[in-house]
Amino acid sequence: MSSNSSSVSLKISGVDESDSGLYFCGFYINRHTVIGDVTQLIIKGEDNDSNAEEEGSSHNVHVRMDLLSVLLAALTVLLSAVVVVLAVKIRNLLTAARKEQENTKNLDSNDLNYVALSFRQKPKKGGRSPSDRELQPHVLYAATR
Repeated sequence: MSSNSSSVSLKISGVDESDSGLYFCGFYINRHTVIGDVTQLIIKGEDNDSNAEEEGSSHNVHVRMDLLSVLLAALTVLLSAVVVVLAVKIRNLLTAARKEQENTKNLDSNDLNYVALSFRQKPKKGGRSPSDRELQPHVLYAATR
């Protein structure tokens, strides 16, 4: 870099395309930067093979980005579907639990109806008949709501 009272020049050797960009010329006044001039440097390569390689690598980058975009979209759709399915399952379970709570409420003694009882006379001392010795398995209970 060289300068005189009216101009500043910058000499860069071994320039390649990565040196392209904006170059700012500025100075400091009381610890503040003052930008005097901006120059955009565009470097065009001479070697066509390097340009072809860069275009090929650029194409590969675009293909990768497209593939990543598609994968991200598919993953988003899949996870959204999983969330919806789980939400529906939870809703169904809660609905079933509410219905079961309604069906299994505790019954009061007022809610029960009993059948009429019939008592037999005491058997004679001589012994019991076989039909009297058998227990009757039929017991009836009813509940009202």
